Amino acid sequence: MSTWSNVVSMMLFVMGKVKARALGGNPINHAIDYLAQLRNTLASAGINSNAVSEALTQESGLKSCIKTILQGTEPSDGCGDEPLLINFLGKEVRIGPALMRSVVENGVNAKDDYKTIVNALDSYITRLSELSMNKEQLMTTLLTIGKLTLSYVPYSTCNNSNRFSAYAVMHTAAAYASAGANDGRFRLLGIDVVGIQGIISRIQRTGQAMRQLRGRSVLINLIQNAVAARIIRDVNSKVGVEVLGPINTLVNTGGEVVMLIPGISSDVLDDVINSVESSVDEEFEGRVRIVIAYTRDYDIGKPFNEVLSELMETLGRRRFGVWRKLIVDGKDLCGMCGMPTAKLVVETVGDEKLGLCSFCHYSHRVGTVSRRLGFIAELRDSSKYRDCDVVDVVGVKYAICLGDTHADLQREYIHYSINEFQNPILNASNVGYSVLFLNSKMPTNEETGEILTLDNISDYAISVKADANKMGYFKAKAAEDGASYLLFSTLLSTVFDAYSSWLFTRNIHRYGDRVFVIYSGGDDAFLIGDYRALDLIANIIRRAGEFGINVAAGALIHEPQEPIYLIWGETDERLEETKRVNRDDSLIYLAHTGNAPIILRPSDVLEVTQYIDYKATAPSEEEDTIGRSLIFKMGEELTSIYNTLYTLYTLGQEGRCGLMSGFIKELIRSMVNYTYLVNRNKDRAETIISNLSRDIEPSRLTNLLMPILGIRDCSQYAKSRELMELTRLLAKVIMKINIQRLNRLGGVSR
Repeated sequence: MSTWSNVVSMMLFVMGKVKARALGGNPINHAIDYLAQLRNTLASAGINSNAVSEALTQESGLKSCIKTILQGTEPSDGCGDEPLLINFLGKEVRIGPALMRSVVENGVNAKDDYKTIVNALDSYITRLSELSMNKEQLMTTLLTIGKLTLSYVPYSTCNNSNRFSAYAVMHTAAAYASAGANDGRFRLLGIDVVGIQGIISRIQRTGQAMRQLRGRSVLINLIQNAVAARIIRDVNSKVGVEVLGPINTLVNTGGEVVMLIPGISSDVLDDVINSVESSVDEEFEGRVRIVIAYTRDYDIGKPFNEVLSELMETLGRRRFGVWRKLIVDGKDLCGMCGMPTAKLVVETVGDEKLGLCSFCHYSHRVGTVSRRLGFIAELRDSSKYRDCDVVDVVGVKYAICLGDTHADLQREYIHYSINEFQNPILNASNVGYSVLFLNSKMPTNEETGEILTLDNISDYAISVKADANKMGYFKAKAAEDGASYLLFSTLLSTVFDAYSSWLFTRNIHRYGDRVFVIYSGGDDAFLIGDYRALDLIANIIRRAGEFGINVAAGALIHEPQEPIYLIWGETDERLEETKRVNRDDSLIYLAHTGNAPIILRPSDVLEVTQYIDYKATAPSEEEDTIGRSLIFKMGEELTSIYNTLYTLYTLGQEGRCGLMSGFIKELIRSMVNYTYLVNRNKDRAETIISNLSRDIEPSRLTNLLMPILGIRDCSQYAKSRELMELTRLLAKVIMKINIQRLNRLGGVSR
């Protein structure tokens, strides 16, 4: 019996198990029904349907692989409509059962009945049954079907097995089944893109930075995807038989690829790895560095987390211990990144012609198409494809196509729909079908279609970088078994890739011409725009929080012409400072007053952006010069109070009680000044206060200060709930005033 027959039987068995919940009956019988539908498709891929049927009816191979994942015997099913239990992110989250689209749209509240889920599954299988394709294309398509329908469906509803995702079990078990060709022994192989953020941010030109940044982000995804494809195809070519396929790639997101492969000879793997790593080095002249490593081979009973730990250690040693000698034989400097290159290509960038290295040239082309990205296709050859940009990435040819491009599927090997949930399988044979979750729009000029620059959008810009907290810890918890590790990756992709793209598109009128999503994937994001960039990142972080994922973010308000490398560095510093404040909460570092940082929760940031929205449309009594002057003076006095409160908090943390009395006097003085300012302009101030917050009315603010003024032990300042809530109130008001000022007058306040 062939290995691939076992792989297919594993996938169909899990589908049949889910279908039995909707229709009753035996999971094996439902799997055999799916097999009957796919008989011709399987034959076109060289897979014997009779062998698949035999594997299903014998069940011994199924049970051994599933036992490895579940670390126990196959559980019974039919214990009710249990949701999927996610328990490796600091809190238990119950979700579904639901299709991925429902989870993207509704978060933890998503729920579909099993008939809806099975109807979607049946529809995909029916479409697939009408097509012919080779083995790699078939496995790609089956995984796409499983991911969209079964990611948030529990594998079993009994015996605590609802913590396993049906898709994750299907994919992981299929990967283990592929090890049958090597006496049931397997390895883990990892691919790491080294220094992604440094690669993306090395830009000398600010004017065309958005195109270049976005292009680099998408290009790195393509490089990562191409390297994984090269590993699979080069190994198969070297051993002379298809031992690897897409099912062996468990994780492919956020600069990380983890593959579960048969125990292939280390000589074969070393030759392939050296060839692929060298190809990346030579093609991109060291701009992008790929590290590939693998573990020893083990029996499939070996605990997944132990093998994954070995892989991470091996990747680390290779990342820092193996250096390739690379000589760039050229005296030209790239006009975008400033690095030496022997592959200079002249390209029109904005209003000037620049010589670009191969990496920046590819990034420019990919970034240009990304303004209205329609689909990406892996091609059979590198000749011209419609009006798309065709790039050859380490021997894998990709067409990156605009949204109005009609696909020529006869030219394609794999078709990647963008953010497609409903119909990723098109009506053409000899093509594999997959889905990429990417932001597909960038702010553009409506008349020319050209990508806007930051100063086209606003007189100021806000850059914000976000990164999930404690991911190393949670990843280790999820790595107890391969299926949980895959679910962990799927969940991050759902939030940072799929949800962020869906949210942007759903609110295209709000974000479309105001925010550049440079990247959002894995467990981090980087956005640039006007104040709406804060709105978008706060919504993404809030969704992540539903699943127990806390996210830190650092924002910078800056001039549109400020160099990217400076912006990148400062947002990164603010991000790290936010993590130091509290890794167990989601916080956004918005600004610095000169004396104190302003750090708020996502809900507070949304309150700020909603106020700016209101001020942009509502008539106001403070629109004249006197009114604007008053609100800004009020902001200055409130900032003084905020700075002093933050100083008291710091003194309490550090135990420097001797300085306390002087700052208490300063606090009282600032409060008196604020009260005088408001009372002297009572009518106008009343309108301003009603819009900002009733709690900054002087009498209310005084009442809020009284418990803080009553503290005698300065260590209590660092523990005072009243002080924390008051600084939070003031921080929101200060940000409302400062961003409103930017919108009205231009200029920058950090």
